[in-house]
Amino acid sequence: MKHVFLLVAVFVITFPAAAKENSDWSASYAEQAVEYQKMNVALHCGYSADRWHTDYEGHKLFAGALGKDAADAENKVREIAIRQCRDAWTYAEQGVLQNQENLNRNCGLTGAIWHSDKKNHFAWAMNQTPYMIAIHDQKRRTLLALCNR
Repeated sequence: MKHVFLLVAVFVITFPAAAKENSDWSASYAEQAVEYQKMNVALHCGYSADRWHTDYEGHKLFAGALGKDAADAENKVREIAIRQCRDAWTYAEQGVLQNQENLNRNCGLTGAIWHSDKKNHFAWAMNQTPYMIAIHDQKRRTLLALCNR
């Protein structure tokens, strides 16, 4: 019984410092996780699943249970996902503009990459690598450059 009491006493004495340290980074993690969710909603990325919510306390508890390194990796996943979403919207906007140029200049370019449906361009780009997105964008640029030469 003395050993248990001694262990509890040591834990109580040392825990406040550890809790404060854990609290600082887990609070930062939770704030960042909530901000990523707000971006997800604002950008209409469509991400869902357990990591996408605005429950600050839930994120903070999750981080504490996970540990700092794993929590940091979790927010890195969110960062990459938001970047992909932003890039997909950029691609979609560019695709619509390029198709408008195609129509305005009567280039007659048709096919899967030539349309003015921004959401369709976005949905396609959300499932592609940055390389494939760049290939499609460059293909449209090249064909437009060749139009009416």
